Amino acid sequence: MIKRHHEERLPLMNKKNLSLYEEPRIGVFVCDCGSNIAGHLNCSDVAEYAKTLPHVVYAKENLYTCSESGIGEIKKAIKEQNLNRVVVASCSPRTHQPLFSSSCAEAGLNPYLFEMVNIRDQCSWVHMGKRESATQKAKELIRMGVAKSAGLEPQEAIESSLIRRILVIGGGIAGLSVAQALSDMSLEVILVEKTPSLGGLLQQVHQLDTGKTAKETLDEIIKDVESRPNITIHTSATIKETGGYIGNFDIKIDTPSGPVEEQVGCMVVATGAVPLIPEGLFGYNGRNVISLMELEQKLVKNDLSAKRVVFIQCAGARTKEKEYCSRICCLIGVKNAMLIKEKYPLIDVRILYRDMQMYGTYKEQMLWDARGKGVRFDVYSPENAPVVEDGKIKFFQTITGKTVELDTDLIVL
Repeated sequence: MIKRHHEERLPLMNKKNLSLYEEPRIGVFVCDCGSNIAGHLNCSDVAEYAKTLPHVVYAKENLYTCSESGIGEIKKAIKEQNLNRVVVASCSPRTHQPLFSSSCAEAGLNPYLFEMVNIRDQCSWVHMGKRESATQKAKELIRMGVAKSAGLEPQEAIESSLIRRILVIGGGIAGLSVAQALSDMSLEVILVEKTPSLGGLLQQVHQLDTGKTAKETLDEIIKDVESRPNITIHTSATIKETGGYIGNFDIKIDTPSGPVEEQVGCMVVATGAVPLIPEGLFGYNGRNVISLMELEQKLVKNDLSAKRVVFIQCAGARTKEKEYCSRICCLIGVKNAMLIKEKYPLIDVRILYRDMQMYGTYKEQMLWDARGKGVRFDVYSPENAPVVEDGKIKFFQTITGKTVELDTDLIVL
């Protein structure tokens, strides 16, 4: 079993670590990471290539560079080869940079003269089955890492005072929740919202998946935030100017009563989202083909007279133009489908989907609850997307292998 080296805090640097005039002597360590990297590219070839790069005086391949033996080899090479720069080509710096930096410091090298190249996430994992191409890309990544390493300068960690006041930009549910959490930590909060009222997009939602209305939930949160003495709220306000540095920012805010200047130690951007208007998708017209947010308004007004409602998930999302998933459309769609069945049991409700993204155990249970209430689910592929025309929807049912055509009164995107 490979034992990972224990990670230590960076020790204080001394003056001999801070010379700016030494010729770069770079050591490169290429990690196999078991088969995670070596299984998809030629690590030996990559290590040999590293030896040919400018300023590289030592290069070695390791089975696991983060193991005790791997760390030991880095420390040994720093001393024996008189290295003043170290490059490790392995996995993600998010998880391993502190370990390698502190190990360099333990060997007497300024930790800021360490550079890491991610040939796992950025190379082997994204080029599986293309060994030659992956090997060539790994060489290019290391070449860039070595070039950057040669230009590194030793640094010293410093401490700076921090103003215990936080600026939160955005008064929607995210901004309100952040303000509450920061207030609970006894921090002073400046909350800035550009519209006249707090609540953001959630004000347009009828009912939450908890069963409570959005208005009830928002009213409780807003009342709580407004009552806290360490939260200052500016509505109909915008950020005019920012300056300063980390821990000490100068902020100018335009408010209806005039400009306000504040000093904060941190800024949180919680500016929310803009609902997609699905123009040009599935015959959208705002009447019998509507968006999820427009359905919310119909539910608020109890204005639903359809006999059949069909939801089409991922409308306008997870495409070449918009590759991302909003992470909430499936939840809102299922929640509204269940609400329709509760209020109007005779309405036939169907959800056409590519993948159902229901985050959390409780929300996964909603899928089974929705089926229990009579909501029908059908999967479709983007290559064979549903077709909407003349009050009908036609889609290929992958389970049966048949094309289904249905009359429908309302389509929700």
